[in-house]
Amino acid sequence: MAIGSILGSGTLGILIPPSIMLIVFGEIMQIPIGQIFAAALFPGLLLGVLYMVYIAVRATLNPTAAPANPVPDQRPLGQRLREVLINLIGPAVLIMSVLISIIVGVATPTEGAAIGAFGAMVIAWLSGNLRWPALWEALRETSLMTGMILILAVCATAFSLIFKRIGGQAMIEQAIGLLGSNPYMVILAIMILLFILGFFLEWIEISFLVLPMFAPVVAGLDFGTTFADRDQLMVWFAILVAVNLQTSFLTPPFGYALFYLKGANIEGVSMGDIYRSVIPIVLLQLLGLVLIVAFPSISLWLASLV
Repeated sequence: MAIGSILGSGTLGILIPPSIMLIVFGEIMQIPIGQIFAAALFPGLLLGVLYMVYIAVRATLNPTAAPANPVPDQRPLGQRLREVLINLIGPAVLIMSVLISIIVGVATPTEGAAIGAFGAMVIAWLSGNLRWPALWEALRETSLMTGMILILAVCATAFSLIFKRIGGQAMIEQAIGLLGSNPYMVILAIMILLFILGFFLEWIEISFLVLPMFAPVVAGLDFGTTFADRDQLMVWFAILVAVNLQTSFLTPPFGYALFYLKGANIEGVSMGDIYRSVIPIVLLQLLGLVLIVAFPSISLWLASLV
């Protein structure tokens, strides 16, 4: 249960803003970044609540699954709370400053990223951890990630244009038409396809290759009065895809989070233990996906206020 909790909460980082995935979705689907950030907040909190309920229920039914710490912390409660607040306030203020600046329109995503980078450097400096080797490593990793995403974007754009020119988009629309006129059946088919692709591909490849094909199809679906306009529909669809692709980090054989945790070399934890630990987490993520499909207001209520 501890392993599953770590993996499940860790994957929330790609859904709860600020999220690279959501920024990529916004660029691909031409959705305002502030709206998609606002729309992702409650779905991320919903998944967090589902994880907590799962832990509480399982620990209640089987107390041995969550045994008490054999060596309790003897420090005063005030001291422990003070340490938590010191370690929490800095990152929380940094994240909220980035989010609020983007959501209210004060800064673009690029400017928000600059605010976040500057704030992170200030926090590192105040904590005494700002060193040239760490700064160089941060620049190196950022350059590698940015270069990878941009190369994929260029290649995926070329692929999508060629695919459309040879009639691929019309073929997809015809295949979708075989599902009937029920728009929820179309959404179900797309979600199943994305879930299966998540076993073998990274979210970046799926985003750039699949979203340009399916976004026009979804934009043309008739949901009646469920959505006020196309923008609301596309924001809702983007959140569904983001929640779905969380599972790609946890599903074998290429779930990155599984191998990250195995790389930590935790004594007594085998790869089989890790695989088994994510089964309830993936099921909870799919439950959250179903709830967002059934109740679009979970993702759209806050976004509609922006």
